[in-house]
Amino acid sequence: MLFNTIEEYDNDLNDIESRLHSMEERMKQYPERKGIAINYNSFKQLHDIILKDREDYLKMIGDNTSFHVNNEAKHDFSLQLMSEIFGGVNDLTFSLADILKSAKDLKSDHIPSVRKVSSGSLHLTFSMGDEKTDLREVQLNYDIFNTLFDVFECGEEDIPKLNDKLGDKFISSYQNFLNIMIKNRLNITLENSMRNVTMTHEDALKVYNILSR
Repeated sequence: MLFNTIEEYDNDLNDIESRLHSMEERMKQYPERKGIAINYNSFKQLHDIILKDREDYLKMIGDNTSFHVNNEAKHDFSLQLMSEIFGGVNDLTFSLADILKSAKDLKSDHIPSVRKVSSGSLHLTFSMGDEKTDLREVQLNYDIFNTLFDVFECGEEDIPKLNDKLGDKFISSYQNFLNIMIKNRLNITLENSMRNVTMTHEDALKVYNILSR
């Protein structure tokens, strides 16, 4: 991350674009001065780097992460079950947020929030929201769900290492979430524009047993 807000990116890009325009005019006036062209190319490269970084963060802001929950036992979701699912997801994301904020020494009140709940199989959509401009929070939100993808995709040989990597608090939340999946026969797909991973209740049981050893 080069700047903390989109506004800071835009201010710097505007300044560089003004300098580039000035140098273009000078190159027309003094084509024999090679140093102007060298400086121009350096500033153009810097401009392109900053612009790409800005575009990457705009993609993060616009990207949604979804939990698709399929209830194999029956098609409807009771209020009690929905409460357990919401609570489980909430505990997972809260504990990851605490871990990542501590690792980055980031003071932020940001926590992931559900922007939409769809019918059918329970579908929870997490989004930053268009009003977000603090890119440290955008990065934190991205890292939370990227870490969650890594956890869901974790192979059997790496599952025992999760405790050392993420700590007891997260493992406790994860085991609780796995238990919700197991006892209610829930299959969950976690997806965004870049990644997609599905965990069945049978997978959840295997992971739970490994973590309980």
